[in-house]
Amino acid sequence: MPSLEIVIVCAVPLMMMLQQWASKPSLTLPPARQYASEQAPPPDTTTRQNAQAMTSVEQLGNDQAPSSDILQTISGAPDEIRSMVGQFLSNSDVAAVSSVCPNLNQAFWNSESVWMALGARDDLSLGRSGVAEYTRDAYRRAAFRIDCSDLAALAGAPRSGFDANVFDEASHVLKGLMQDDCREIQLVCSLVGPALESLNFAAAGAAEAFLRTAHDRIDLFSNQDLETLDCAYDYALLQHNLMMDTMEEHQMELEEQMQSVEQEVCNDHWSLILDQ
Repeated sequence: MPSLEIVIVCAVPLMMMLQQWASKPSLTLPPARQYASEQAPPPDTTTRQNAQAMTSVEQLGNDQAPSSDILQTISGAPDEIRSMVGQFLSNSDVAAVSSVCPNLNQAFWNSESVWMALGARDDLSLGRSGVAEYTRDAYRRAAFRIDCSDLAALAGAPRSGFDANVFDEASHVLKGLMQDDCREIQLVCSLVGPALESLNFAAAGAAEAFLRTAHDRIDLFSNQDLETLDCAYDYALLQHNLMMDTMEEHQMELEEQMQSVEQEVCNDHWSLILDQ
């Protein structure tokens, strides 16, 4: 079942839309309705009927969860309302709501209007294909930048191993990849590998986060791909450790030389004092 937060987010836009409709100027009843109004039962009878109806509704509300009522109402709402509700949901919330029942799956996951609304919310340029599956896939590719154009620009810059944005972008792309994206999977490996080999300690945290994400996506990467990425990171780590060891040794040699010079200066001054 969806969480209470999702239910609240779904209910707010629905109430806003209903309030807008209710605020419209009332129209003159058609003749048939005017006649029905004239033939309405006396006020006392109407009051008793309303009380009975309210009692039935209360009993029904006690038997069924209100969250299910709200979600079922939204599933049968027009595209305009469902699109408005979708704009207030995160991508994971849309997936969660769509998994509740077949009606909600059809109302959100298989609704082209919802995905077009999500694209407009995220400033993504999506073409209306007329098929929800194609529009949904277009949203995925645009939202997670599956074409790797941004990643290629970052990885191709000088000293890319010093830039944590390279590995942050690669991690973002991984979240949207699917098994069918074979070309893009190999493209990510080819772009991130050299950046890992020239990794700087300042970007090590982002690189490690990318590797953890890659190891979690065993549906995308083969053991050979993961081993190649790990070897590139280990090579950079080895180079960094060698550099730190060399700098430490150089620092120790420099300190010894400085102590030797200071000792010679002290000896010279002591000799001058004795000569006087």
